[in-house]
Amino acid sequence: MNKNSVIDAVLFDFGGVIAEEGFMKGLRAMAQKSKYTSDEFVRLGNEIIHSCGYVAGMTTEDLYWDLIREETGIRGSNEELRNEILSRFILRPWVIGIVDELRSREIVTGILSDQTNWLDELEERHHFFSHFHFIFNSYYLGISKRERKIFKKVADSIGTALNRIIFIDDQEENCRRAGLEGIHTLLYVSKEKLIKDLKEYFPELCGNRSLLRDEEN
Repeated sequence: MNKNSVIDAVLFDFGGVIAEEGFMKGLRAMAQKSKYTSDEFVRLGNEIIHSCGYVAGMTTEDLYWDLIREETGIRGSNEELRNEILSRFILRPWVIGIVDELRSREIVTGILSDQTNWLDELEERHHFFSHFHFIFNSYYLGISKRERKIFKKVADSIGTALNRIIFIDDQEENCRRAGLEGIHTLLYVSKEKLIKDLKEYFPELCGNRSLLRDEEN
């Protein structure tokens, strides 16, 4: 897409962009105590959280963990299993720095995440919501990023056109679906690439040397 387009808003995925991908890492840790390989466990954990409706707020966390225990044979309380995931969401300060710089340039910033109510608990731990104008969470929207219509819903809430939004995610399929709706997409691969990609839209972005430190990869 045309990098000279007018951009009103930048949306960031949470796990894998704003923070380390705690969900996948947590599932891989659990896999060691199950009958499945890491890849199989991740696939099951991801599919179950969508199929049972928990990711879109249609059911409870209790049901999710009951289904996981039943399918995989792992043990542990809901709290113990949840902490395997939430403890691995480590914030990337340099991304928050980019968010703050965008806000200083009067760009609308938001989170667009499939994090369930766990995102609220992560906010209680790390206090990052205040850096963003909007928090779009599938748990409250009743729809996940697996459905293209979520992007129009979000654009309408912001009050801008789809082609005036940049969406950053670490999952190719999410970027593909957003792109089909007309949103500018950036696939997160590394810190260096994200900064380079954003500079194509905002040439003066990341002028602050503190954002370029190798705090995270």
